[in-house]
Amino acid sequence: MPYVYFLLILPSDTPRWLYILLGFLLGVLIDIFGNTPGMAAATMTAIGLITPLLFNLFGPRDRDKDDNILPSMRTMERWPFVRYLLTAVFLQCLIFFSIEIIQFLQLDFSAYQYRRFNSADYAVLHRFGADKKKALMNTYNNIRHHWKPTISATESL
Repeated sequence: MPYVYFLLILPSDTPRWLYILLGFLLGVLIDIFGNTPGMAAATMTAIGLITPLLFNLFGPRDRDKDDNILPSMRTMERWPFVRYLLTAVFLQCLIFFSIEIIQFLQLDFSAYQYRRFNSADYAVLHRFGADKKKALMNTYNNIRHHWKPTISATESL
């Protein structure tokens, strides 16, 4: 994830809105070429929000607020700069993969949510007073175990 570095080396007096805007634009470019719709844009926007805070946390302590410091190993020393980079990359990966997992779970949830039931399923629910969630899961398990596709992948349409 080397593209995070472009946000991290901006001068310290860069306005916060510019971090956010550049992060978003960089994320959109990554989304276009990486086929990750919106994931990199959201992640890089969040990193644009976090970058000034990380610089204040890991940057030089003896600087004035008016100093314009370009983050590098020379200006921040070696280990604070390495911690600055590693923390930003870790947070970027954490946010990116969290968004990916949420999208994966949403697709799985939508398969349960939009299933159709026939009238016999509702009759069973009404007659026995069964818990709706339990009855839905039983119906889903029956469909999943007994369903056979009508056209196999090897047959032509």
